[in-house]
Amino acid sequence: MTDGRSDDPAQVPLPLRQRLRTPLAHAEPELTALPEITILSRMVATTPTATTFRYQFLVGSRVVHQGITTDLKRREREHRHRWPGGRIEAVGEPTSHADAWDWERQQASGG
Repeated sequence: MTDGRSDDPAQVPLPLRQRLRTPLAHAEPELTALPEITILSRMVATTPTATTFRYQFLVGSRVVHQGITTDLKRREREHRHRWPGGRIEAVGEPTSHADAWDWERQQASGG
């Protein structure tokens, strides 16, 4: 090759060769470095479905905004830029993103 790289495995720097042969620390023992698809599919399969919160943002006792989020504390900080002194209040239990999205659409349409 003319770009200075080599296709010869013996020419690959030793730390990289070791990393390619070393199992990932967070992976199961039979998984080795580079099966990203397998690891990702297992992460998706084991992720709980109730990860999205429905919420209302209140200033005093008045609801000024309703929505969905995966992080209530972060979302409260964001809304306080527009409504200082307001507070976030979860509506019900965490739910799937699809169910939360349906709820948000219903609220926007006056439901």
